[in-house]
Amino acid sequence: MKQEVRDNFINRPDLSKNFLTDSFELPSIITSHLYAGDQPLVDLAQHGTRQTLIIHVHRDETERLLSGITEVLTNRTCVKKRRKDVEEFTIFRNETHCILNEGPVVKLIENREEEIGFGSPEILTCKAYEAIEQNAPNMIV
Repeated sequence: MKQEVRDNFINRPDLSKNFLTDSFELPSIITSHLYAGDQPLVDLAQHGTRQTLIIHVHRDETERLLSGITEVLTNRTCVKKRRKDVEEFTIFRNETHCILNEGPVVKLIENREEEIGFGSPEILTCKAYEAIEQNAPNMIV
């Protein structure tokens, strides 16, 4: 029986725990962002089969960080107002810009919230390297 694959399921232990071992019929391609630390990559390295090919692509950290800040401030704070703390932001708008007060913006970046905090330092850890070394998965980085 084919398993249903939810988007970015690998980051949710309740969904990924037995995914690679519960079925003989796995999807031929699984894609996901990694944003739950190093554990999803460790799990893939430890539980993948010999036919599993892991392709890990990471971005330049500066570019990734700027993109994360833009995503959180623009789309989640200014446009959709999806953040729990959106009331802390004083939001001014003109025809082209969303202008925010500095304090909450600095706090958001400092706390590395949401996309701002998901990067290579949290994913490519010693634990991840050890799992890769011990299990020798087919992997392209």
